[in-house]
Amino acid sequence: MARETDFIALYDDLGVPPGCALCEFRQAYRRRMAMLHPDRQPDRMPDAHATERLQRLTALYGAAMAFERQHGRLPGAAQPRPQPGAPATPSRPMAPRRARRVPLWLGVAAAAALAWALWPAATPPDGASADDGAVVVAQAERGYVAAPARVLLHQGMPSTQVRVLEGEPTLISDGRWEYGPSWIRFQGDKVVDWYSSALRPLKARRVRPTLPQP
Repeated sequence: MARETDFIALYDDLGVPPGCALCEFRQAYRRRMAMLHPDRQPDRMPDAHATERLQRLTALYGAAMAFERQHGRLPGAAQPRPQPGAPATPSRPMAPRRARRVPLWLGVAAAAALAWALWPAATPPDGASADDGAVVVAQAERGYVAAPARVLLHQGMPSTQVRVLEGEPTLISDGRWEYGPSWIRFQGDKVVDWYSSALRPLKARRVRPTLPQP
């Protein structure tokens, strides 16, 4: 370090640590100046070394104050001194904003809708074939957990449930409800037969029910 900016020697001469406050630094400089200035000590003989120390102290003090004005802190200080009215520096970074929570009921409803659409029924509805039940049993043996049974179109279903399941038919004629190319036939207000077209499929497990042999 150059002799003109030997701030460690300046602090030693003033008797203050490098991390002292600015006001403490200035007071220490004034006290040291009073000790070295010849006008304050008229009884002493002129000392060339004292004059040299006084000039060097003044130069180092000026360099330290210029450093403070540029960097906001004294040379050698660990942290900048806080400016009056400036907000305090947070001791730790602010935590990121938490993600917006999804309501619990919305998650449950989504899970139920997915189970309704993808999972097979636990037991086949009335009129389903034995093959459908075998699929459910095979899935249970592989460890799958089946969703609650879905209400599908089956033989013996009353017309009121069919209306809820399929909606209003486009045409009703002689005990037969038509849904475009698909149709459902009733006997005594109970489903006995249907046909599910790919153009307008019914909510049934099969295209046609398993009818009893004559």
